Amino acid sequence: MGIVNTQFQTVKCDGPNCDKTATYEANQPDHDRAVKENPWLATVRGVTGAGPDGQGQPRQFVYCSDTCCVEAISTGIHNPLTKKVIDIATGSAALKQAAEQAARQAATNRAIREGGPGQ
Repeated sequence: MGIVNTQFQTVKCDGPNCDKTATYEANQPDHDRAVKENPWLATVRGVTGAGPDGQGQPRQFVYCSDTCCVEAISTGIHNPLTKKVIDIATGSAALKQAAEQAARQAATNRAIREGGPGQ
């Protein structure tokens, strides 16, 4: 027998608390056998997302279940949640405008409750 090249595939869950891994020859019969031995391979989730810093090139993540995918997102492995800061204008003019708007809203609510017109 001469030289035989064989390629293997390894599928590993990227979940933070998961150690599921499967390695098999890269051919259909071996893949089918691996799926029978590791049922989670039939429903592997591939997700493309940003890394932990939210920057850089998108990366491919592999998860064995939705649970592992959600845990990875919640722990910041990929697509980290960012806090949105809403800048609220302060000062006497902004406070006066907000008070006027609140008064108009209260008057409209009162008119609607009493059966009158309101905007």
